[in-house]
Amino acid sequence: MLVKDLLTQKSSFASGSYLLGNRWTISADVKWSSTTHGAELRQVDDSNIRTQKFGLGFSLSPSASVGWNYRHANANFAGDQQQVAAGQFNRNYDESASVFWLKYGLGSKTDFNLEGGYLRRNYPNAAIGNYSGGTGRATLAWHPGAKTELDITGWRDLTAYIDAESNYFVSTGARIAPMWVPTERITTSLAASWESQKYIGSEPTVLGDPFRRDTVRSIQANATYQPRDPLQLNLTLRRERRGSNRSSLTYADDLAILGIRLTF
Repeated sequence: MLVKDLLTQKSSFASGSYLLGNRWTISADVKWSSTTHGAELRQVDDSNIRTQKFGLGFSLSPSASVGWNYRHANANFAGDQQQVAAGQFNRNYDESASVFWLKYGLGSKTDFNLEGGYLRRNYPNAAIGNYSGGTGRATLAWHPGAKTELDITGWRDLTAYIDAESNYFVSTGARIAPMWVPTERITTSLAASWESQKYIGSEPTVLGDPFRRDTVRSIQANATYQPRDPLQLNLTLRRERRGSNRSSLTYADDLAILGIRLTF
């Protein structure tokens, strides 16, 4: 059944860092976020998530630094999900992740960022949905000229869509995104991506149904034009193709968005 569902997301964030000598940096931050659904049918998915992070960084040189972060999160959802023939499924969880990172400047035109670590997700009141495994992200940013940029990114992470935050999946993918700024008032960009999504069963449906496996391919073009300082025009064209082991979730989507922004 299709229903109108308006999402409201609120968040607050606090962070701080302290320089220990000339090379060491210690940092900490905390974030609170909540998501609520307008449709009564979806209000069992309303969530509150609190995340704390602590980190250390060390400067190797003016163009290179390394560090480590530890992150812990607690998530609470408004209601259990009904699972056919198995009663209720409690989706509240706690999560911890330990991540090492590297930032390195390869000359004056290229930057390389790398991070990798281990993540553990635990559902203390449920028999399924737990996950543990490696995560990582690598980004190469090339600036061949003052008006051009090329970003190449690869990743593996545990994530979810904003409108279904309890339905987590392991995302493995790659993205290439060139950008060109022909004038001070015109910016253009293009992004092509491929992503594999393996759902971990944190939002189960009918017993015996295989865990969901999707593949998403997309290409998106963006153009921004600012004829005058208060006025900005945005054009987005996107083509997305999703394949899935659940035939009802397979689709092809073409999207065009024209936006006007006026700042006072």
